[in-house]
Amino acid sequence: ERRSQPLHGGPARAPYDLLELLDTIARESIRRHEGQRPQHRRRTGPSGSHGAIVQWEGMTRILDRYVLKELLAPFVMGVAVFTFFLVIDRIYHLTDLVITKGVPFHLVLSLLVFMLPSFLALTFPMALLVAVLLAGGRLAGDLEVAALKASGVSPLRLFRPFLVAALLVTLASAALTLVVSPWANGA
Repeated sequence: ERRSQPLHGGPARAPYDLLELLDTIARESIRRHEGQRPQHRRRTGPSGSHGAIVQWEGMTRILDRYVLKELLAPFVMGVAVFTFFLVIDRIYHLTDLVITKGVPFHLVLSLLVFMLPSFLALTFPMALLVAVLLAGGRLAGDLEVAALKASGVSPLRLFRPFLVAALLVTLASAALTLVVSPWANGA
């Protein structure tokens, strides 16, 4: 009875049934996307009404963005932490140069910048490993993997964003190792 009461003094409306709500959302989605994407057509069921429309292209893009977004924060944090742990050992020697040897600070800072590519080539893969473990654990812990499997998404399909991230990190590490680090060592 309380659900059918108006909130702001308007006319009383019957509460939505879950199926009616899903049907309304599906109709709105069809109405919005009919003009934008002609390849998505309305599928009709045996009764002639529209069935559930699964727009796989849009859903996979959303899924990929979601998983990559889940990977990004732990990856950035891992890069920062692992780089800090690798640089902290060199900081002692660099401060020794500034304090006891009298080397100008800007030269020591540029020396630290030239050391960073070799450190980043090591920290990128380590940070990706931590990010994949944290993101995968969170997706499994929140039962999002089970929900995606129940909605028909293949478990192998879930690996695509992880593989894209691994490919990007591999290319970045290869560029750092093969191109940037030799140049920085020479400089």
